[in-house]
Amino acid sequence: MSPSRTLFIGMDVHKETLAVAYVAQAHGAAVTSRGPIGTRQCDSDQLVRKMPSKAKHLLFVYEAGPCGYWLYRYLTQKDYACWGVAPALMPQKPGDRGTTDRRDALQLARLARSGALTVVDGPTVDAEAMRARTRAREDALSDCQDAKFASQPACSDTIAATPAGPLGARPISGGSRRFSVLPRRSQAWAKKLSVR
Repeated sequence: MSPSRTLFIGMDVHKETLAVAYVAQAHGAAVTSRGPIGTRQCDSDQLVRKMPSKAKHLLFVYEAGPCGYWLYRYLTQKDYACWGVAPALMPQKPGDRGTTDRRDALQLARLARSGALTVVDGPTVDAEAMRARTRAREDALSDCQDAKFASQPACSDTIAATPAGPLGARPISGGSRRFSVLPRRSQAWAKKLSVR
């Protein structure tokens, strides 16, 4: 039996394991589950070494997500075709809700052979670093905003309870509570709360 021209390899990628299934391009070829493998590069190398005996051209398919970006970069660096597929754009049968890693890998291989998948580009290392930086900035701004809102009721209670005001502030003149001067140690804290 001669090896098929193209082998479609579906991979369900997670943090700890990769579920692998493959199918030949030939019409009527059965989809075969290879089982789970580890996520180390040596595990991927072992998989890549074994597959060329079954076909001349290998096409890897995985569901696009943060766990699969390293695999995409690693396989394209080794000059293998690798598709990242948008999970939301994968065709599903009505009522088919039960999924396992093995079933997902089998479905990816089957749909790749039929051409029913929407391929998306994986981010470059620079783009992923920029996304991480943007997310960190948004998280920091959100934390500052939350701290500002959480401290407002406490500050208004303190102002009403003490003539000196919050954080040891003393009135500027005439006992006015609206305009008060904060001690130096509290000015930095107040600036953090007023960041927009």
